[in-house]
Amino acid sequence: MGAMKWGFERIEALLEALGNPQDSFESVHIAGTNGKGSTAAFLSALLVESGHRVGMYTSPHLDDIRERFVVDGAPAGEDVIQAVAAEMLALTEARPATYFECATALAFAVFRAAGVDWAVVETGLGGRLDATNVLTPRVAIVTTIGLDHAELLGSTLQAIAAEKGGIFKPGVPAVIGEIPTPAGPVLEDTARRAGAASFARLGERASVWDVDVSVRGTRFLYRSEARASDLELRTGLVGRHQAHNAGLALLALEAMGLSLPDPVVSRAIEGTRIPGRFEVIPEGDTTWVFDIAHNREGIDVVIDTLHEMGAPRPWVAVAGILADKPWSGMLGMLRIDTQAIILTQPGSAPKSRRWNLTEVARQGAEDLFDVRVEEDLEAALVLAREIGRDGTVLVTGSAYTVGEARRLLSVE
Repeated sequence: MGAMKWGFERIEALLEALGNPQDSFESVHIAGTNGKGSTAAFLSALLVESGHRVGMYTSPHLDDIRERFVVDGAPAGEDVIQAVAAEMLALTEARPATYFECATALAFAVFRAAGVDWAVVETGLGGRLDATNVLTPRVAIVTTIGLDHAELLGSTLQAIAAEKGGIFKPGVPAVIGEIPTPAGPVLEDTARRAGAASFARLGERASVWDVDVSVRGTRFLYRSEARASDLELRTGLVGRHQAHNAGLALLALEAMGLSLPDPVVSRAIEGTRIPGRFEVIPEGDTTWVFDIAHNREGIDVVIDTLHEMGAPRPWVAVAGILADKPWSGMLGMLRIDTQAIILTQPGSAPKSRRWNLTEVARQGAEDLFDVRVEEDLEAALVLAREIGRDGTVLVTGSAYTVGEARRLLSVE
């Protein structure tokens, strides 16, 4: 398995050798800078609750790679994954492919073996040239647009929107979140040029309103052109953004012509759980919050949600960010609202992507951040608990940081 390379030749050859498993199920395809995983989880739960057998392919994982290959809400069986992986190993010797291409082909083959009739599939990076874009889905969704992976996708919101909108296809409904200008019009134009069957935007064809956020979850009303009346919904996921992700999932179902009874929708939305996405864990006199926010937009949402849920003070951030992410801006946003930032280095992060804590701490001192450095993540969590007693500890920056912290703290 090699490094990332654009193009479909390798993934198409691998899938062809596997008998094109992606053709054995209906699919939903999701791109976007943030919100893909939550929208995928809501959609998967809605389809499962309505009686379908559903696969969900997302990335990255927090602890176990099987988290990427979910069937009916649980990681696919290890025996199924191993059997498919063994078959693929022989195929990839003659057909070299990247890690993500292999993981994508593995997901599709695992879903076929598991007998799913639907698969909810999240892009890895971008959309137009992403390995998952071999699908012809029933609906294509773009959740949000932000400045992330600019070195690969473009340095403007318009350029990134065009790349993400590359998942739109002829005859397939296109659905987007409440994406403002300048990215919104680009996505609409991209859908039109692609020959999408229809175009629906949350905030126009449907809306989420009267949102109430607390430490226990989020309550909101959903209204759409397809519904006779407003639907009151609750989710255990915390944050205004999660209400919008749920609304986007419902709008996508409506764009496909799927109408679910209110009780089915309510059970699915209320029962959706996503580890590491603004996950709130009370522990004695400390409130822990785990969120894999890895860009400025993600941190902005986290801070807004802490305010809206009334998270107890003081706020302490444990930040372990990858070197290729906009860590300076992310820390600058955290310092405005937190009483202390503890910089750390998750041992699970690839060495090639680890940030230089000496450089980060030096810039923090220059910019008057209240920063402390504790390279060992376990020691950083102990320090955060001491500083944040009676308050809130936010663990954030990457999936590596959040996944490792959850293991160290025995969060299930």
